Amino acid sequence: MPPWLVCLPLNKEGDALVPGVGEGKVEGRAAFFDLSMDGRWGGVISGDHIEVDYSPCACGNRSPSIADNVYRYSDIEGDDKIGCAGTVDAYVRGLS
Repeated sequence: MPPWLVCLPLNKEGDALVPGVGEGKVEGRAAFFDLSMDGRWGGVISGDHIEVDYSPCACGNRSPSIADNVYRYSDIEGDDKIGCAGTVDAYVRGLS
């Protein structure tokens, strides 16, 4: 992942970080915050289930890696709807 993107694996509902973020491998709903955005909200929550590895890569890259086994929640569970948990207010409240 590029260093200006922060990967935030969320629970299935998209309203909370999964336990263990920043340590080893974790799985969850893909969400990202783009630190390079200036002037507007740079976050996005997707309908994808991802596995993120926060351990340094064997090649020496220290940024998190996303495994290639990505799948859509809607592919296994039917309808995939998330609420307004992806707003900047929810993000700020979650970090306070």
